[in-house]
Amino acid sequence: MKGLELTGRYAHEVAIPSIERELGRAALELVAVGSVGDGSDRFGFDDRVSRDHDWGVALCIWVPDDAPDLARQVEDVLASAPSRFLDCPVLGIHQPCPEGRCGAMRVGDHYRRFTGLQAGPETEVEWDQIPEFALAAATNGEVFHDGPGVFSGIRARLLEGYPRDILLKRLAERCLDFAQAGQSNLIRAVLRRDPVGTRIAYARCHEAACLIVHALSGRYCPYYKWAHTSLRLCGALGASIAGALEQLVEADGPMERFDAFGVQDLVEHIAEEILDGLRGLGLLEEVEGSFLLDYVEPLRARIAKQELLRTRSPRN
Repeated sequence: MKGLELTGRYAHEVAIPSIERELGRAALELVAVGSVGDGSDRFGFDDRVSRDHDWGVALCIWVPDDAPDLARQVEDVLASAPSRFLDCPVLGIHQPCPEGRCGAMRVGDHYRRFTGLQAGPETEVEWDQIPEFALAAATNGEVFHDGPGVFSGIRARLLEGYPRDILLKRLAERCLDFAQAGQSNLIRAVLRRDPVGTRIAYARCHEAACLIVHALSGRYCPYYKWAHTSLRLCGALGASIAGALEQLVEADGPMERFDAFGVQDLVEHIAEEILDGLRGLGLLEEVEGSFLLDYVEPLRARIAKQELLRTRSPRN
């Protein structure tokens, strides 16, 4: 059983009924109950390896910012329930886990932890300062119950995605990264038969491709170790580019054979797919050639608030 399903069952079978029984229906309608935040389980990526630490029932209860005492009352209720559920530990309440990952907390504390802001970003400048993996963690998982709807309301707004100017800026920056790392430095490292340089360039190219595809798909790219796994959730574009990136590093793939022409063909295929995605969203008009560096300035020119270009967005 995946961690998110396990936590959902605990929420519906133990936590929500216990809160209502011990604190009353009115108290239950003041809280949100779910599993959102750090951890592979919140993305649905957990497996047997994930169970070596901080895995189990990972429930969060979010209380109104003006009712901090309610968090303590909820934790007291759940502390009286069994410490294990379906033979799995209940994190946060009965078993220690990193602060803010599980247990009862204020709504504002959740969003402040990931975005630095009590209600998440609202202005373009605020959006621009937050790493993408933090936005992914702030909005992943599931909400099983939300009485007042405040937590879910902020989450829904963030899941609408970047404001247009920030989307354009990040796409321009990541296209620059892909062009430099994948279409220039990776090929050169392969030609020089430099195994370390090849792998560094590939990693940067891979990261840039993941960030671009997630942005084009209206999703936030998670922490780097799950970026490729998440890529396959980004529709046909994500599946195609994930496959090409995997071909590059297969045991008999062109990168491993130092086959510069094979590497170049796959990298150019990825670039062409990215350009098709940009054009499909109406972010580019004329496309001539597949070198992504040529499209950085056209993307930047579409940004309404040009002052946003003075700083670089944080890397994922």
